[in-house]
Amino acid sequence: MLWIGPPGSGKTTLCLERLQTALRQGRAAEVRLVTPTASMAQHLLHELARRGLTVPGDLILSLDELLGRLVPEAKTPSAAEADWLLDRAVEQGAADFFGALARTNGIRRRLAQTVQELQTARCDPERFAGLAEDARGRAVAAVYKLYEAFVRSWGLVSPAERLTLAAQKVAIEGPGAIRQIDFDGFVHLSPGERDLMQSLAVGGADVLVTLLEEPPAGSFPRMERRRLAEVRRPRVTPEVVCAVGVEQEVEEIARRILELRRRTNRPFHSFGVLLRSTELYQATIRTVFEGLGIPYRLRRPQPLSAHAVGRFALELLRAAAEGFPGEPTLDALRMTPCKVAGGESDRWDFAVRGRLPCEGLESLRADAPQPVVEALDGLESAADWRTERATAREWRARCEKTVRALLRRPAAPDGLAPEAVLELRAHAEAVRRLVAALEEAKALLERGGVEKIRLSRFLDVFERVLELTDLPVSDSRRDVVNVINLYEARQWELPYVFAPGLVEGWFPKAVQEDLLLPDAQRKKLRRVGVEVRTRAEAVAEEEFLYRIAVTRATESLVLSRPAADAGGAPLLRSFLLPPEAGSDRPAVGGKALRPAAAPAPPCAEIVDPRLRQWIGDNHQTFSPSGVDRYLQCPYLFFGDRTLRLQGPPQKASERLDPLWKGSIIHEVVARWSASGHAPIEAILTEIFDAKLAEADVPPSFHTELLKAMMARDLERFAAQPGARSVEAGAAHESDIRYVVDLGEGASYEIKGRIDRYEVLEGEAAVVIDYKYSRADRINKLRAQHEKGDAVQLLLYLRGLALQGLKPGGALLWALRKDAALAGWAVESLYERFDLGKQVSRQTPEQLAGLLEQAERTTAEAVRAIRAGRIEAAPLDRDYCGRFCDYRSLCRVQL
Repeated sequence: MLWIGPPGSGKTTLCLERLQTALRQGRAAEVRLVTPTASMAQHLLHELARRGLTVPGDLILSLDELLGRLVPEAKTPSAAEADWLLDRAVEQGAADFFGALARTNGIRRRLAQTVQELQTARCDPERFAGLAEDARGRAVAAVYKLYEAFVRSWGLVSPAERLTLAAQKVAIEGPGAIRQIDFDGFVHLSPGERDLMQSLAVGGADVLVTLLEEPPAGSFPRMERRRLAEVRRPRVTPEVVCAVGVEQEVEEIARRILELRRRTNRPFHSFGVLLRSTELYQATIRTVFEGLGIPYRLRRPQPLSAHAVGRFALELLRAAAEGFPGEPTLDALRMTPCKVAGGESDRWDFAVRGRLPCEGLESLRADAPQPVVEALDGLESAADWRTERATAREWRARCEKTVRALLRRPAAPDGLAPEAVLELRAHAEAVRRLVAALEEAKALLERGGVEKIRLSRFLDVFERVLELTDLPVSDSRRDVVNVINLYEARQWELPYVFAPGLVEGWFPKAVQEDLLLPDAQRKKLRRVGVEVRTRAEAVAEEEFLYRIAVTRATESLVLSRPAADAGGAPLLRSFLLPPEAGSDRPAVGGKALRPAAAPAPPCAEIVDPRLRQWIGDNHQTFSPSGVDRYLQCPYLFFGDRTLRLQGPPQKASERLDPLWKGSIIHEVVARWSASGHAPIEAILTEIFDAKLAEADVPPSFHTELLKAMMARDLERFAAQPGARSVEAGAAHESDIRYVVDLGEGASYEIKGRIDRYEVLEGEAAVVIDYKYSRADRINKLRAQHEKGDAVQLLLYLRGLALQGLKPGGALLWALRKDAALAGWAVESLYERFDLGKQVSRQTPEQLAGLLEQAERTTAEAVRAIRAGRIEAAPLDRDYCGRFCDYRSLCRVQL
């Protein structure tokens, strides 16, 4: 019998009722329910068990499990085997057509999908070659033909052929002990699946198949059809919510779950999150739910390459294949699964990073604690692997021994939280599958006839196996929020359902034209009876998934969307949603969330009098830049200047930072001025190359490009009239140091160094600061000084005034892209020199007022610092996101 009906019409419920009746009649041995996936089968087994029935473990099977029982001799390629054979087929059959693209993941993935689709549609290579219309089609046909031949040569069959063999066996031998078999949860039935179901029915079994729509003409000719036109489950009116971004969207879901739990006392398993684009939400759900103590289960295994054990093994072995270069080796040894990571090795890590780049194990021994020394000793046997050749069997044994020697064995004390137990299970399963992946890589190379190879070649195959190996983790917890892919949600019914991501391109997913099998070619194949899917059918499937999403809830349904992506680009509201966009409710999100175990509020000030005294004693002297750091954020000053915390040394790729570029700009301009304006590019080249060597950064395309960009910017600066006219006076460097009285016996000292100032008109001092930034940055800095949010330049000018010089102004040069000038200058200088509109014209009294304001701001900051204020209160949040080393500690919302 065929039961045909839309999502929510009760098809799965009727199947479970049939099973329930059979179980109560004692017919468990002769009935089966078959689903597309193992996770769907497990879900339905649990549903029956919760009804108080004793359920045999093999009562509900996945289709793969059923085929394994019917035709155990028919073996299909594993994901890694199929990938290997497809690679060989592309190399031999279409390398000329695809060229360099043949090795890209995108083309390989698309070719694999095309071959699988043609196999499923029972379009053999010869038939497809006859229907190919162009060189592209003929290249695909050649790959397909070779792939099929390779599969057979290895004694394997395709999944489609496996279905055919099972149908033929049932037609000859009958269904055996099976008297009743139901197939539920299938979206599309392939010709092979239909033949298997038909063979079971003809053989005498009571076969029930649930479908969403009428099958193709001629299918199931002898089976009765029953239509379930009405949706049995009551329709829940959806609430549509709009959040700023994905993070706030997930926070809104978490907030509602916690709020409903408090209000209704419903268990966590009453809630479900249905995902169409799992990859876009998985990491955010993990972060938000775990941070708030919400137990959840993500019903989708991750690849082994994404687990820390898989990443560690690959990083360590790649380092061995390259002769243990310093940075990759250090990164591998510092990964969590490595037994020497953490603890006393932190200082060694900092010391080594300060010496990078370096090569070889010997370069890592200095300052290493004993556990690290022992680990490096253990790696000595691998020191020459870079130049060696060995068989795949030898590399497999060496790799396993090396990785196992350094893998941490995590402790499992009593009383662990469920989440910690799951992590331990995942670790153990990852180690087991890692060993199996090494074995499969070896087997692939051996079956491919590869003899002695370098380790790098073995690791290329091993890495691909890791990417194609799933890492399922046994999670039998009942009271969790289920996070479900929409294809898996077909058999679920939950009181409270959330469906995020309803924007165009995410849900519905954008259906792109197939590069290898365009829609016109697909329509031609359909006309001759080949059941490949057209673009219109793919679009219709997105609408079907939406119908699934809106029919899973029994009490509450929330559909949500982010207004913008992570980069701030606006996202288009999904056309699947109800059209009243103006009725979308704004998300409250994280502002209303309260963690399950609420932490103490962030400390805004230190109240212990002894600590305050210590801070006061250690903060007698301040640099102008230090005061600016406090004004940017008290917590930043606390970490930098009070605790003097040290971040890890920069990697070579990070050393060419804004501070490094700024130091070059200062030195180049100073030498250019002193030389009487010699060619500025030549000066830059000399200084840039010296600074590059000093930073231990090897020359590269990137460094040459940066030098060329800086040369272009400096040439533009040198061509500016103001660049030479302001420097007509005498250029100076100076230390400033002066004491300011705070009253009541208190004082503070300002101490700093002015890199450059000019004495113009014989006595007017002008502080000049060069910034390798754009004009908007110096305009912002000027505005901050005028508002009292920054004081550095004005304190420099105040120090010069105390040395007997007349304050003439302070100028900021922006040298990146279009050179620009900003700042303040007294009227007499403004009139004489070409200073531009962004330099504010000041009377001596106005400039004195700015200096007095800077002194007051500095005095207030000194008092607050000594009073213990350490509040995380950033002035410029853009600075936090780009430069602050403490942003992961203060947790300020950016």
